Order: sequence, then structure tokens, then C-alpha cells
Amino acid sequence: MSFLDIKNLVIHFKSQMGNVHAVDGVSFGLHEGEILGLAGESGCGKTTSALSIPRLLPDNAMIINGNIFFNDEDLLLKTENEMEHIRWRKIAVVFQGAMNALNPVKTIENQIIEPIFQHEPGISHREAKHRALDLLIQVGIEPSRARNYPHEFSGGMRQRAMIAMSLVCKPKLVIADEPVTALDVMIQAQIMNLLKELVSKFNLSMILISHDLSIIAETCSSVVIMYAGKILEKGSVSSVFSHPAHPYTQALIRAFPDIHKTREFVEGIPGYPPNLIHPPEGCRFFERCKVRLENCQDEEPSMTILESNQQAACHLLNK
Repeated sequence: MSFLDIKNLVIHFKSQMGNVHAVDGVSFGLHEGEILGLAGESGCGKTTSALSIPRLLPDNAMIINGNIFFNDEDLLLKTENEMEHIRWRKIAVVFQGAMNALNPVKTIENQIIEPIFQHEPGISHREAKHRALDLLIQVGIEPSRARNYPHEFSGGMRQRAMIAMSLVCKPKLVIADEPVTALDVMIQAQIMNLLKELVSKFNLSMILISHDLSIIAETCSSVVIMYAGKILEKGSVSSVFSHPAHPYTQALIRAFPDIHKTREFVEGIPGYPPNLIHPPEGCRFFERCKVRLENCQDEEPSMTILESNQQAACHLLNK
């Protein structure tokens, strides 16, 4: 069994129009020291899948089915009190949009040491402060800036502070939800290089959520491609990106500009994802697929194992 193993996860959201089938039968694993990328369009279920691990979903979310094994323990069987001891100490999150995630009326230093006091009540203020300042140095922030407030930091510095906060209790798993959204390209590269260095230095495992395929290609060792609550393809980054098997993965890659080819407009994916209040019976990508078969509309494809343990759910692979 993997360090983290998610099996047949099903999550619905209550709404006035009906239940939204946000995650439908998702299964994947993560090994120690591995960086796994979750990719797909907005609303595909990647963030919902990841935030179900530390059980940080909103009140209208319902986990209908599945298991989340972390170090051989099913987190879905834990009480809220037990999860409070796991969050931040064993599983931490770098939230999307650091300005919204940080408390605007508390200094960066106080926000970083707060999880330490929560999980290590016997620690002295001096020791906690020393650990916080050391982590700020690790992420490239001058210790003299520790008593600044979030609005006094640039976007990149706020993201670095969030990364420091996620590591302060020495977790084994970090979930990074779009950690470089709204940052310029140079700062994005710096943050992603920092994350890779920290994963190696602290022997972390990481789930990186992103819609940017270039970030996943440069950072992750394995990738899960999601669409409309389903996993359509998964495997190593090298195999999935060099030989994409599912038409959706192929379309995502074509929609991303290639600096090594002739300059031309990228090819988008026409149409829209299906309504997940009433999800289609067959392949979720059927309406937008250019190579669909007759049985794609009514028969849901199963996962097919390809070379190098790459897997994809498409009827074309079983012709």
C-alpha cells in the first residue's frame, strides 16, 4: 500500500438545484518523497479530492463513499478531534490565494508560530519563535520581516510565508493548492524551485494542484488528469505527457503553447463540461470528444493499464 491511498472516493455537494456529483469514484496513491500533480479544468474535482484528505471540505459537502488511507489508517473513520491532531502535524495545506488565507490583523511571525502552540503546548515562546524565524530563512524571507503584516508583503513573499507556515510542525504530507496562481512567471519559477528543494530537504510528500501543465511537468513525478469528477488518465509525468492516451489529455496538451514549435494559435477545447447535478451515463468527455465512439455516450469506460503502469479510461483503448 502507498504512503497515501485514496480508493473509490465519492463526494457530493448539497445545492438548491440538487446534489452536485463533484468527485465520482476517484482512486490514486502517493508514495513517500513523491510529488503528485492533480490537473484538469476548473471544477473538475481536483481541489475537492485533495482537501478531503485533511477533511477540510465545506459544510455542504458529503463524502458518500470511499477510503483515504494515510499510513495505513483510514482518515474517514477518524473523529474531528482526532483529525485536529493530524492536521498541520502530519498533513499541511498551502492554500490558494495567500492574501485570503493569511489573517490581515496578525503578524507573519504570530501566524507561523500559532500551529506550534496548538500541537506542542509545552514549547516555549522563544523556541517557537526560533523555529519560525529559521523557516522564514529557509523560504527566502529575511527574519527582520517576521513582524510585518500580510499586506506589507508582495504576492510571492506571502506565498513563501504560507509555505513556511505549512512546514512549521514538520508534516509528512503537504497539499499545495495552486501555489503560484496570480504570480508572475519569474516568481512562479522561484516558488516551484523552492517547493522542490523543500520536498527533498525535509523528505516530504506533496500533492500539487494546478491547471498549468508546464508546472506539473517541471515539478511532479506522477500526474492524475481529472475531468468532471472523474479520473481520465494517470501515470508518470514522462509517460502521460510524452504519450497521452486519453483524448482529453491529448486536447489539454495541444491547448498549451509549445515554445519549441512554430508560433501559432493554440487549439482550445470547444464546449463545456457536463452538468454534474445530472452527470451523463457514459464517458464524461463524450460531448466534447472529436474521436468518440457509439458506446461512449451510454457506457462508462473502465481504466485500461498501459505500458509503464500508465492508465486511461477510454473505449478507444479497447477496440
